[in-house]
Amino acid sequence: MPYVASEVAPPLPPSAHRRAQRAVHAGRWQELLAQGRRLQADYPGAREPTEFVIEAHRRLGQFDELRQVLVGMSQSQSFGNQLRLVDAHIHCGDIDQAMALLNQLEVRAGSNPSKWAQLAERHAHLGQHQSAHACHRRSVDLAPDRNDLRYNLATSLLTVGELSQAEQQLDRVIQSDYADGDAWYARSTLRRQQPAHNHVEGIAEALRQHGDRPSTAIALHYAHGKELEDLGRHHEAFSAFSRGAAIRKHRLGYRVEQDVLAMQHITRSFGSRDTVSPSGDRGNDRIFVVGLPRTGTTLVDRILSSHSDVASLGETSDLALSVLRTVGRTGRWSGNKLQLIDMSARVDPALIGDEYLRATGQYPAGTRVRLDKTPLNFLYLGLIRRALPGARIIHVRRHPVDSAFAMFKTLFRMGYPFSYDLDDLATYILAHDALMEHWRSTHGEDYLEVHYEDLVAEPETQTGRLAEFCGLEIQNAMRDFHRNPSPSATASAAQVREPIHSGSVNRWRHHRDALAPLIERLARHGMEFPL
Repeated sequence: MPYVASEVAPPLPPSAHRRAQRAVHAGRWQELLAQGRRLQADYPGAREPTEFVIEAHRRLGQFDELRQVLVGMSQSQSFGNQLRLVDAHIHCGDIDQAMALLNQLEVRAGSNPSKWAQLAERHAHLGQHQSAHACHRRSVDLAPDRNDLRYNLATSLLTVGELSQAEQQLDRVIQSDYADGDAWYARSTLRRQQPAHNHVEGIAEALRQHGDRPSTAIALHYAHGKELEDLGRHHEAFSAFSRGAAIRKHRLGYRVEQDVLAMQHITRSFGSRDTVSPSGDRGNDRIFVVGLPRTGTTLVDRILSSHSDVASLGETSDLALSVLRTVGRTGRWSGNKLQLIDMSARVDPALIGDEYLRATGQYPAGTRVRLDKTPLNFLYLGLIRRALPGARIIHVRRHPVDSAFAMFKTLFRMGYPFSYDLDDLATYILAHDALMEHWRSTHGEDYLEVHYEDLVAEPETQTGRLAEFCGLEIQNAMRDFHRNPSPSATASAAQVREPIHSGSVNRWRHHRDALAPLIERLARHGMEFPL
């Protein structure tokens, strides 16, 4: 039976809210689910118990049940609940249904600019970047004075490769609101700033006026650092990045030890005997490009997806969601990360493979091979080998100090919380290296390792290696990947429009002194790299 909440919502007693909040803060999702169901029976007209149930199902990977609740709600036809249903379809791996419902909701969006912006967000999540761009354009047409919508339009223009138009839109946002740090940062990334054409003084003035606002200051410091670095003012640039990173880290409350513990648990859960690939070619039409962020995964993705037989899915959550769905359907998962790793190693890997192929097979592609460019899928290599033994896996490596600095100087909108502190970065890089050594020892030659420095120094040779590994004939379009018109929604969205070059190699040497503690820590733990 679906849970039905009436439109009249009598208040719950404060004690019920306190119990629910304690369960949320402690991550006791089964307890929250039980509380929500009891409260539904005791307060049949209240909406809060249903919200408790929805959140518990989401946290427990019980996406089918989550969708059932949303369908059963008496207000499920409201625009907001229909958007939640789109999200539930995505979590359930029913991409076709999500896309169909999005198209229906466009008819209902009418003249409401916020609704068009919400539709754009879902289209982008599904990799439908041209549709997202059209929705953003519509929202700005309806509300030209809203800077938040114009900023969203600018980011969509960046994604689809319209860099000059993106800059024009960001100029308008900043002219209207000098304190919009996100706009300053986005504009700084669109091109390499020049001595005669930059915004360094403007950013400094914005910091003087509005630097007391933490969220604004973070973006402004990163924008300042980016433009100072472009101008060769390296010491000032590193100071700016450091100031922005310190504020960002303080606001996140992240502990890198939790991620290290998870990687160590993965190593134990997927031992050598467990990761032996079963026979078969299941998943042989899938390519996974993995590695730390800012190591060249997007470059490899653009080269391969320029081939007429390959379509990139971009960075997706489909593999992680496939694991969550499969484990969640057992009804035995409590929401704990380490338990999830244990259970994912014990469930039938074919079930996870089925879920992944079903979901990703619904994205429009028109090609015989689909490429998943999600960097942190390196965590799942043992699982991929068991669930999709025919898949090609490409791991991209980069000089670890260059990699660390590239992450440190990037303001990521989502994910990668370890990138805002040099000690956290060293810890994470060492844990990543240890996990990759484990995969190397258990997989042998099952995946291809590509070094970013080799790729930019010998693009023809390395492109040939990539093509051969993936069973592709080299096409001229792979050499001219920068002409690839397909959208890119990564932190490298502007750089992928440029021909290949070595300008990002050894950037860390400008900051040798500032990076010395990180360098010493990596070397002390046995990591070898040229200095």
